[in-house]
Amino acid sequence: MADKISPEKLGIQLLLGGYIKAYVDFFYLTHETTPSAIEPSPALLKEYQMKKRTKKSLEQTPEMLTLLSNSLIDGEQYWREGDAKKAFKTYLAVGNIYEEL
Repeated sequence: MADKISPEKLGIQLLLGGYIKAYVDFFYLTHETTPSAIEPSPALLKEYQMKKRTKKSLEQTPEMLTLLSNSLIDGEQYWREGDAKKAFKTYLAVGNIYEEL
């Protein structure tokens, strides 16, 4: 029986594959945490307080987790190859997933 797909297992696969940047991005995108250097703007916090905006999370289905992991691998690989245009297109596609939440 195949191992269940989880953020932890995919994160380990990213590290074992040498995709450090993809791992860091994957970690922050799949965990309810924010780097300490990033703070929400006062306007965004006010919108949350006034219930004008709600914080949503990515549905962590095996398909979505795999898509996210593979997309981040592709983006990092394009960057390593010096193809910034393809790298940024890939990262934009990841961003669009979150924009639709």
